Amino acid sequence: MHAVLAIRIAHGPEVASSWLDSSPPTKSLIPPDQEKAQRMLRVYEENYPLESEPWEYVGVETTVVTDIGDGVLRSARYDKLVRMKRDHALFSLEHKTAGRQGSASVSSYIPQMLTQQTIWNKNEALVSKYGRMQGVWIDQLVKTQIPKCERLGPHMFTRLQEDRMVEVLRNSNQLFESMPIAPDGSWPRFFHSCWGRFGPCQYIGLCHDNAIGDYEQR
Repeated sequence: MHAVLAIRIAHGPEVASSWLDSSPPTKSLIPPDQEKAQRMLRVYEENYPLESEPWEYVGVETTVVTDIGDGVLRSARYDKLVRMKRDHALFSLEHKTAGRQGSASVSSYIPQMLTQQTIWNKNEALVSKYGRMQGVWIDQLVKTQIPKCERLGPHMFTRLQEDRMVEVLRNSNQLFESMPIAPDGSWPRFFHSCWGRFGPCQYIGLCHDNAIGDYEQR
């Protein structure tokens, strides 16, 4: 679906539909999955026709590499980069497929969305040319028998959260070896573990937003 939606932007929905029927990678799909993919594309186009989108597309399947300090390079891949027609604000647009509908199923992607905003906004050359990334939209395609589409967001993050993510990205090479302690006495924050299979961690507010007042020690 990522490839189909990318082709839709670059060449139009008709070409995307034709590619889905004739491309070698999709020939391995069994007929019911082929039909479902076509339905998903059709429903997406009905919900969000290109001529009615509130933004223009700046990039499709774009990879950005950023020096986040001291020569440490980290990268992020963006499904779509979009700029609002109204105020030219820049956002990332992520496509996700899900088995059920609702914003709760998107929470596990928050570390990924925060990483995308951080990688972009710490890249001075990109910010100078295109402006800061304001947040991330999620287009969720639900894989029910009759597919559904839902646009969620934008998910926006603070500069403090970006700085915290830089700490995580900088430490990732050595995190499990030395477990470096920050100057304020805090331990490394494992943002990939904030949303687990049994629900969110109770200390997300503390790690992400420094919400010290929301917690007390007994």
